Amino acid sequence: VEIFLFIAILVQFQVNAQIFNVKDYGAVGNGKTDDTLAINATLAACNATGGGIVLFPEGDYLTAPFNLSSNMILRVLPFATILGSQNISAWPVIPALPSYGSGRDMPGPRYTSLVHGQNVTNVTIDGGGTINGQGEIWWTLFKENKLNHTRGSLVELIYCEDLVIFNVTLTNSPFWTVHPTYCDRVHIKGVEIINPPDSPNTDGVDPDSSWNVLVEDSLISVGDDMISVKSGLNQYGIDFGRPSVNITVRNLTCLAGHSLAIGSEMSGGVNNVTFEDITISNCKSGSNLKSNYQRGGYVTNIRYSNISLFNTSSGLNINTTYASASDNEYPALDSLGGNLYPVFENLVWESITGNHINGIAGNMSCLPESPCKKMVMDNIDISSHKGFFCENAYGVSN
Repeated sequence: VEIFLFIAILVQFQVNAQIFNVKDYGAVGNGKTDDTLAINATLAACNATGGGIVLFPEGDYLTAPFNLSSNMILRVLPFATILGSQNISAWPVIPALPSYGSGRDMPGPRYTSLVHGQNVTNVTIDGGGTINGQGEIWWTLFKENKLNHTRGSLVELIYCEDLVIFNVTLTNSPFWTVHPTYCDRVHIKGVEIINPPDSPNTDGVDPDSSWNVLVEDSLISVGDDMISVKSGLNQYGIDFGRPSVNITVRNLTCLAGHSLAIGSEMSGGVNNVTFEDITISNCKSGSNLKSNYQRGGYVTNIRYSNISLFNTSSGLNINTTYASASDNEYPALDSLGGNLYPVFENLVWESITGNHINGIAGNMSCLPESPCKKMVMDNIDISSHKGFFCENAYGVSN
């Protein structure tokens, strides 16, 4: 209900919004000229009037990262493309998120996202055009272990209320593609997210310690998780204490990627998440709930419904021994200094079909110190080379 009320307000705002065309402020749009100064001048003019539409007409606009402001619509028209600069020094370095305490590629700060915003309200990205991060240089640096800091996302909004991303193509992200962080009321609809299948860590949409998120009617083909709901890492996430709550993902077509995931960064907690009416082809798995001994946190009230899998490596998974590079940094500990184990309960999979599953139908591996509880599997029909493996997992199956 909150999202629909917000959309009604947004439509009225767009009718009355002033238009700021980047070409009127000196942008060339030939894909070679650096349009950073012109784009920033356009954004500043829009912000000075209290908001409006920043318009990218047909053309290719090469730019360093830039920041959005409140009451702003970033409108990228068909045949218009925002191109991320391949000059690494043009990407500002910003502090690590407080719920992570460090970058994900390596300790310390991180590069900003190409399209960025912080402490803003009423922000929209739309128009039918493309935002292209030109991420290949970043993937190469990562693979060759030559990065100075953690890669930036393509689109990241932090502490944003009322965010809409509608009818755009997002491609070649250096890192996670869309990363709404500490946000409330987010609606992502009608987008195409396309990254090469071998591009590292190029998740599609990662709601992170965010509330009231709806992702729908979109196509995702990426190099990592299609969706990954997160809430901070280890003790940093627990101390920050902001869970991801009330998230719905529906009507997706997924053509490449890893899974519809929770975690593994889930230390602040994840509650009330629904994945429904989704087709997954040529991906690693359908669902994957990820954590480990050092995460802490909880994952509760999760539902996967009406999911169709085809030609995936596996089916439905829980992995509570998931490892990543920063697992030993500031682990979640209880009052006696022991591991603070993650909690998984009230997990439902219903009406799941799978054809040509090349590995195991399901691997539900939970910790003996913190078993997964209150699980329901109903109307599951998966054709695979191997059946289900369940360990420390309790519930019912029909």
